[in-house]
Amino acid sequence: MKKLLVFIPLILLLFPMKIAAQSYDELWKQVEAAGRKDLPKTAIVSLRKIEKKAQREKAYGQLLAANFLALSIQTQISPDSMDVELNKLKAKAQQAERKDEVLSAIYNCVLGWIEQGKSDGNSAEYFKKALSNPSLLARQKAANYTPLVKIGKDDHIFGGDLLHVIGMQARDFDKLNRYYVEHGNREAACYTALLAVDEKDNKSELLDSLMRVYGDLPICGEVAISKYNCMSEDEEPAEKLVAFIDNALSRWPAWAPIEQLRNERKELTAPMSTAEVERDRVTSKDKDNTVQMEVRNVPSLTINITRTSLKGNTQYNVEDKNDLKAIKASLIPSSKQVIQRTYKDYKDYEILKDSFNLPALPVGVYLLEYVPSDSRLARDYSLYYVSDLFVMTEEQPDKRNRYVVVDANEGQPVPGATIRIEYRKDNWSSKPLTKILTTDSKGEAFITDPGYSSDVYVYTSKDQAFPAMDLKSNYDYYEADKNGEEANLYTDRSLYRPGQTVHASAIVYLMTQKGFKMKAEAGVSFDMILRDTNGKEVSRKAVTTDRFGTAAVDFELPSSGLTGDFTIITNSKGGGQVRFKVEEYKRPTFEVSFDDYKEKYTIGDT
Repeated sequence: MKKLLVFIPLILLLFPMKIAAQSYDELWKQVEAAGRKDLPKTAIVSLRKIEKKAQREKAYGQLLAANFLALSIQTQISPDSMDVELNKLKAKAQQAERKDEVLSAIYNCVLGWIEQGKSDGNSAEYFKKALSNPSLLARQKAANYTPLVKIGKDDHIFGGDLLHVIGMQARDFDKLNRYYVEHGNREAACYTALLAVDEKDNKSELLDSLMRVYGDLPICGEVAISKYNCMSEDEEPAEKLVAFIDNALSRWPAWAPIEQLRNERKELTAPMSTAEVERDRVTSKDKDNTVQMEVRNVPSLTINITRTSLKGNTQYNVEDKNDLKAIKASLIPSSKQVIQRTYKDYKDYEILKDSFNLPALPVGVYLLEYVPSDSRLARDYSLYYVSDLFVMTEEQPDKRNRYVVVDANEGQPVPGATIRIEYRKDNWSSKPLTKILTTDSKGEAFITDPGYSSDVYVYTSKDQAFPAMDLKSNYDYYEADKNGEEANLYTDRSLYRPGQTVHASAIVYLMTQKGFKMKAEAGVSFDMILRDTNGKEVSRKAVTTDRFGTAAVDFELPSSGLTGDFTIITNSKGGGQVRFKVEEYKRPTFEVSFDDYKEKYTIGDT
């Protein structure tokens, strides 16, 4: 929609150029040839010739294109000359202000663009000068300023004027809008108003207003696209989005970009189905394993449940094409069960949530296949394990591992179960270290763990469907050495008001035999210290423990000053501290009253 001024970095894209006048064409070819040969000074000489010729003929597009390219090449030859070249450009702008207002506007627009790239630039001043006479710029055709100006495909909206080229570079959309409104160009007014709205906080409401004002114009379809994007960003429900799209498509079908909304509608109503099983491993008695479904624009869904001949330790991935082929080859067709789900009477954009419970199944490894009625959707698959076994592990001292196999339904031990453990030193080891254990009458088996990662697979002659898993536990301990004096502090409350009395006590005892025995410490003298919320000492009192190892003291809290978390600590060997809060609060007062009972009461009444 926008046309761009070709400025210093962009002017390098002008090769090769097609210019109507043969003399300009020849000069630009000389510039191009010098560029290919890496002769920047030769290129500048040719550019100066273009400038002089264009100055005489007032071919400002040629003049400025040559001018800006020369400036760019000069600063590449000598980066330190940037300020010098920029000052030359400013001088030309000032000179043009006295002689040619249109040329002045273009120079100031370029200077504004350059200033935008500076952290301390003053682009607003130059853009203001560039747009000081909108009517003059509106009378100028942008096509007269090629190759500096690139003509856009929607140039006709603005009547091909130079005003919108400079105004858009300056991003002064409000000024453009005012001009086009005043001069009756409603299409341009609509589009510039839309650009202005993009930079305002209440964008959604302003877009609604634009659609009311310009709804009779095809270009308002562009406003509708912006409005839809706002609604989508605000996560409006699909119902509102689809309704808006349908309305926009019916009102502005002639606006070519409106096809974007048609594509959005396809996305919002595209058939979809997802399924997630609550647990992929159950027992043969489980009847409440739920499958959660989400479907959209799908009339029905078929779920096929088929047992395989696979064992629980078969490492297949349903996402892998070859693995899936192998799984399907192991299916037992006679075991197939089918669940049919039908979805009617809902909109094509609605996401319908559905759920159902899988039936209780005999022990085995099953393939769940989800088949949507819409052939455009791929089928989903998952493996489903039904086993009445469960295995637990406990790490013990000296790297010893205890495994226990139980009945998953009853919790009773399973004697004679086989435990297959595969240890891998690392992920790249091709051959694992395999150990086979058999559980005893308590369902237990023991092994010294080599310390590698392992896959554990448990099975019996009747149940081989328990999935292999990485089974680990941790065993850790430390020896506590708490020999010595300990002190515990207490207060009678956890919350006080300023000025109240805190009743504090201490219990001092001696830890012996690595913390397993305690003995009250009598006759121990130490200080108990009260500190405020900033840690500043408020009061200190000396105490001595009695024969039970206890001591008590009262502290008077300050009636004014800081509130918050106060602390009492000791300077004894056993340490000890206790925290409490000091806050200004009032106890609530209330009154309880009963209405007089005026009815006659007889024993037994309720």
